Amino acid sequence: MPLLSLKDVGKIYVGENSVAVGIRGINLSFDKGEFVAITGKSGSGKSTLLNVVSGMDTYEEGEMYIEGEPTSHFSQADWETYRQKYISFIFQDYNIIDSFTVLENVELALMHIENPVERRKRAIELLTRVGMQKFLRQRGSKLSGGQKQRTVIARALAKDSPVILADEPTGNLDSETAKEIIELLHEVSRDKLLIVVTHNFEQVSEFATRQIRIYDGGVEFDHENVPTATYARYGEYTAEKGEAEKPAAPKKTSSFKKGLKLGWALFKSMPKLSVFMSIMMIIGAIGLFLAASVFGSAWDIFTPHKMFTHYDGRLIVVKQNSTLPTNAELSAFTGEGTVGAKDIVRCDYLLDTAVSAKFKDEDYSKKYNTTMYCSLNYKATFGDDFGSKIIGRYPEGENEVFLYLPISAKPAFGDETEKEIIISFYGNSGYEIPLAVKAVGVKYYYDNHIEPKMLLTRDGFDLLTYLNALGKYSGLAFNYEKDGSSRYYNVSAIVPYLSNDKKIYLKTLYEPYEKEINPGGAVGTDRFTISRQYSGASYNYTADIPAEYFDNETEIVGSSGYPDRTTVFVSTALIREWMEPALDATYGQASLLFNNDREARSAVQALNDAGYIAVLSDATSAKSEYDALIETIGFFFFGIIMIELIVFFAFFVNLVTRRSIDAFKGDVAIMRSMGISADNIKLGSYFRVMMTVIPAILTLVLLAIWIFTSPLLNQFFTYLYWWQYALIFAGLMLLAYFVTRMQLKRLFKGSVKQTMRGGKKL
Repeated sequence: MPLLSLKDVGKIYVGENSVAVGIRGINLSFDKGEFVAITGKSGSGKSTLLNVVSGMDTYEEGEMYIEGEPTSHFSQADWETYRQKYISFIFQDYNIIDSFTVLENVELALMHIENPVERRKRAIELLTRVGMQKFLRQRGSKLSGGQKQRTVIARALAKDSPVILADEPTGNLDSETAKEIIELLHEVSRDKLLIVVTHNFEQVSEFATRQIRIYDGGVEFDHENVPTATYARYGEYTAEKGEAEKPAAPKKTSSFKKGLKLGWALFKSMPKLSVFMSIMMIIGAIGLFLAASVFGSAWDIFTPHKMFTHYDGRLIVVKQNSTLPTNAELSAFTGEGTVGAKDIVRCDYLLDTAVSAKFKDEDYSKKYNTTMYCSLNYKATFGDDFGSKIIGRYPEGENEVFLYLPISAKPAFGDETEKEIIISFYGNSGYEIPLAVKAVGVKYYYDNHIEPKMLLTRDGFDLLTYLNALGKYSGLAFNYEKDGSSRYYNVSAIVPYLSNDKKIYLKTLYEPYEKEINPGGAVGTDRFTISRQYSGASYNYTADIPAEYFDNETEIVGSSGYPDRTTVFVSTALIREWMEPALDATYGQASLLFNNDREARSAVQALNDAGYIAVLSDATSAKSEYDALIETIGFFFFGIIMIELIVFFAFFVNLVTRRSIDAFKGDVAIMRSMGISADNIKLGSYFRVMMTVIPAILTLVLLAIWIFTSPLLNQFFTYLYWWQYALIFAGLMLLAYFVTRMQLKRLFKGSVKQTMRGGKKL
């Protein structure tokens, strides 16, 4: 059975306004060991015959058999498999991949060898065999004609195919080089079928075993020829030696690995295009990053609405009658034999409410003003990393706080500690209740989703709780009798003064007010009234103020420029006395603190059984219809922007790389002619473009580090989490996919011959 045979094979070319016959009625058989010379005039059909035999062009009539199997039913994939298994092609115009080095050209045909060291070793052996060992690193575009042809022969040998087809292999060479190439072909094809198309039979007659002449698309004659050469004269390698050095069959390599190898080779071989594509991907990455960060609120659609500020281990407790549990009641849940709470916060209002804070210095005040949540728990304030990278120390007294600030606050606060900051509460009448405290430490963070926090001692937290409640009461007035008539003085503002003495300091009031309220220091009949409307019920607190509470001798210096001649300075000890019963009467929620949420969750049932309503601090509730609608609309527009960016960049990159990709079409055709499957080439093309994503990702990482660690920039861009970067990465991969897909549409139009350089039809 012949290796290859053709029965009445015909090839027809159909143009827009014409039909041409390439070959017709071809009946030929070929077998291993033959050196067949196909001759004929230009345009006679000899190259067309070779293209049909190679499977690079189709045939419309007859049947071609390979080892007895018909091929007329072959699909494109079948022809790729056929070329991969049976055919090595050597072209007149070399069809070397100019952007690859000599070594890479040959390694391209050895992708089936999985081990890269073995693959390189085999390629060097083959190039040495054809005399190209000195040009391994030379790019194809820098070689002479003879060097290119030798490289292509080495590439053909790398496949170890049973059929070698050579189309005018010496047509572009001088006579001396042409003779060397024919001798080389004869040497390397002793055990193969070698079919050479030539216009000069004399050039191959010394080695040919058969001559076929094609005329007007048909076989004019088919004669045997007796070669005169009895041995190979070129080089130091004999056919026998080449056969002895033939390597063992390599392990099969998966398509994925072949595509990856090809993608890396393509990426390296076109450095300018790869750099340009990388720059485009970097621009795309920055665009996606900016869109994701600037429209950061769009991600709120995935954030559940929290009823409380979540601290790990916090359990909110409410009595079923809505009154505030007493300290005794709450303390019963701490210690062994109880639900095991490690601490209690009887009035936990400030755990869920931010307070206003700013730095005392006027210059700092202009730079940084913020609201902060109060915390008693180190881990709740700083997370798992609470013990690292702190500046200063933790608070020890009620007038000390530790700040947890975004990095954008660093220009204002700096690395210094022991600074005075002002914490402010605003009353219902609009006046401000400021408290000056000392910031003894600070820690900065980069995630600007996190609210600034203050870490306080228990005494400090309780004090702020009382001041916050004081600020929400509607009235503060002195009522007293003098000379038999009632007098009334309304206090416009209170400034707390840190003191354990129960005092009201009057020295800094305007002199008439000071004397009017406290003439001679004997006030015993004056009364102090606090009123506040709370949950539909009015709470009024009235208390006698002993004369010794008034102090018009001590002059208190005002804080942060607040007017100190129209305010009353009140000691914090007195404020505690006033506000504790007020909170007992108006506030009904407390918190139990456990080591973690798991412990807190296990205590819920016991508390419910004891007559309380217990809820974990991570409890969520449904968002309002308005909020849900706004977030949905925001996310929808954000998604549209992201998709438009990806599509825009894909079309832009495709447009600006069109000429480069058109030039690449010839390289793709060469690979297809070598038997590299279209799937592997497509996969390699995808990998080539996706490799340009790597510089974009690295740039994105550096950009994000720069932005979010920069005090100046951090405040303008929403911090992104790993899953958001994963979405950006997915967007870049999608961009790479669209770009490659559009490029591949142009690369795989027509047959292999039609996509060769110039797209000529032969």
